[in-house]
Amino acid sequence: MTYIEWQLLTVLNRLLKGTTANSFNFSLSKTVCMHLCCQRGIHPDPELCIGKVVLPVVPDETKFLWLIFDCKLTFIPHIKQLHVKCTRALNILHVLSSTIRGVDRCSVPKIYHSLLCLKLDYGSLVYGFARPPPQRCCTPFIIRDFGSSPGLSVFTWFGAHT
Repeated sequence: MTYIEWQLLTVLNRLLKGTTANSFNFSLSKTVCMHLCCQRGIHPDPELCIGKVVLPVVPDETKFLWLIFDCKLTFIPHIKQLHVKCTRALNILHVLSSTIRGVDRCSVPKIYHSLLCLKLDYGSLVYGFARPPPQRCCTPFIIRDFGSSPGLSVFTWFGAHT
């Protein structure tokens, strides 16, 4: 691990030198280190530092660009949070598409795209590498029917039949 730590410290020092030349500063309160590893057994966390400040090692998970990374790269916490957010958005869409107080038929696919598709698509390349069981929780958001058009799914509204 010492060779990898040495390489990472060299890269961090180069980054620090380049950023100070361009008057850019790292926020030391937000900068953390996460040991991404799929090895079993106990092995020490790296000790990385920027300047003379040692970066804290995050043990469980951290958020980066609205994706939740865990130390084993299973993306289970991110997919669980995505499931909760999409369930809320789908409940809103279900109320909006009801026959009693619903919106017109043309705006439901647009609302579906803005509420659900963008959340499901963002980061899908990254968490597409997760194990299969957590990925299955995203399928109900794609094939669910709505109350305003019994038997028709959102795919039928878009013109793509399942």
